[in-house]
Amino acid sequence: MITLNLSNETLSDTAFWVAACRSSREDISLDIYAKYWVSKDGFKKHRDYISQVGPNENECVSLRFRYVLDTVRNWIGNGEGNVVVNFAAGVSSLSALLPASTLCIEVDQKSVVDRKREFYNNLQRTNLILEDINLNNHNEVKTFFDNIKFHIRQNNKLTLVFEGILYYLDKKTIDFLLKQISELPTDLDILVVANYWPKKLKDLPIFEKFIKFTENNVSKNDFTFLEPEELHITGFQVREIIDYDVLYKKYLNTDIPENDIFYEEFVTLERVSKN
Repeated sequence: MITLNLSNETLSDTAFWVAACRSSREDISLDIYAKYWVSKDGFKKHRDYISQVGPNENECVSLRFRYVLDTVRNWIGNGEGNVVVNFAAGVSSLSALLPASTLCIEVDQKSVVDRKREFYNNLQRTNLILEDINLNNHNEVKTFFDNIKFHIRQNNKLTLVFEGILYYLDKKTIDFLLKQISELPTDLDILVVANYWPKKLKDLPIFEKFIKFTENNVSKNDFTFLEPEELHITGFQVREIIDYDVLYKKYLNTDIPENDIFYEEFVTLERVSKN
């Protein structure tokens, strides 16, 4: 039985809405742990979010997580010789759903790391490293990438996951992260999996609803919108760029709804310049 202290819902409202979305469509997300992250008050906020912002968000968020989960699982196989780094994904259960032989590293702010430590202790998950890092602090990021070389020394595959985080970072920070990735050892197989908000999202009615719902905390100018070419990493090639239209057809065998889709895109990049 998993028990968590859920008294502090100010940790990140969006993180709990996202977990509640994954929980509500567990058949899609395959996240059997999402429900343990969210309190009764958190589920109430989630219902308000769905009714006021996006009636399709349960499906979309669950599809997003499923895409990341399946992509990582397919890449790492049985997990042997793999390191998976999950960057600032909030209350994500990704590491709990990967093979125990995979070394998982979760990177997030201290309040989230403390919550994750409690969660993974309940699961008795070993082979896990929790790093308290502020991604906006370039010195901390540089130190992390320098130190990660120790963890990957005896492994041959590295996966870097950026789910639900890039739009909260400024462009300078994103570029700095990409530069650090490009400078990782060239004899290592590396996969980067990320989602981002394309520039056309900010003109859609659903985004206006999102801003209104969160107007006490954020504005349009608080987010970074990207196009695929802005996620170029030296020495990497794009494996695929897809959107919810593809994911609805792949996992739900149906066309994407015409309205109220919080439009996101997904990119997977693979290291090609190995010595």
